[in-house]
Amino acid sequence: MIGLESLVDFLSLALWSGSVAGERPASVILVAPPGAGKTSLLEKFQGETGIFVSDLTSRELSTILKDHPKATHILLGDMLTLFGHKSSVVKLTCRMLSGLTGESLKTDSFTGQVTNNRQLGLITAIPPDDLRKRLVETQLQAGGFATRFLILRYDYTAATIRKIHDYIRGDRYTREKIEPFVIDPVKLPVAINPTISRQIQDLALALKSDTLGTRIHHHLRTLVKAHARRRRSDQVESRDFAALELHSLFFTREGRIL
Repeated sequence: MIGLESLVDFLSLALWSGSVAGERPASVILVAPPGAGKTSLLEKFQGETGIFVSDLTSRELSTILKDHPKATHILLGDMLTLFGHKSSVVKLTCRMLSGLTGESLKTDSFTGQVTNNRQLGLITAIPPDDLRKRLVETQLQAGGFATRFLILRYDYTAATIRKIHDYIRGDRYTREKIEPFVIDPVKLPVAINPTISRQIQDLALALKSDTLGTRIHHHLRTLVKAHARRRRSDQVESRDFAALELHSLFFTREGRIL
């Protein structure tokens, strides 16, 4: 992924968050202009724990829960497809997603059956203009659904755009295959010492998008633990927070220019 190395690293962390015991799998909305490689990027992370889909309704959600017991994340290539169904389907799907990405889904909203308290993260993508559309904004704000997500914004420099065109001109994309993304599916606890906990809190307060900043605080703690978990460590170190601090540029209103 030309010029997207830091974004690839962040999304790897988001997937690894599903292997941290006691934490909710991270949910992310990628916000970038059309043609910025969002869907291709998500396809890169499909595997046993990340299920890539091109459309999503409550019926597809029920199927994923049933057929993919090791899944920790759903990768939806285009968030607009979620809102392209009739309103009753959209409301039901969003309500079910809210349960999955929240505390846990205790009842399947489609079948009415009790589930095994699954938690899944949703990682999806949308252009900035579409994110501001009334239908999308209304559904995201309903019931605090939007606060389930980290909003990650990015765009390209002219130099990166040139590299992408060189990559296309060289026909390199036809020679690359998408390999399944693999993580350790075992959920293990990761500890954070008081000093780094305070640093995470300060960063959360600087980035907060809601009144209290508590949701972003939870997200950041999960991600820094995921960084340690990816190192196969059960203790967060300063290098884990340093990586998170760099990635936090994605969460600002201006986003990160790659």
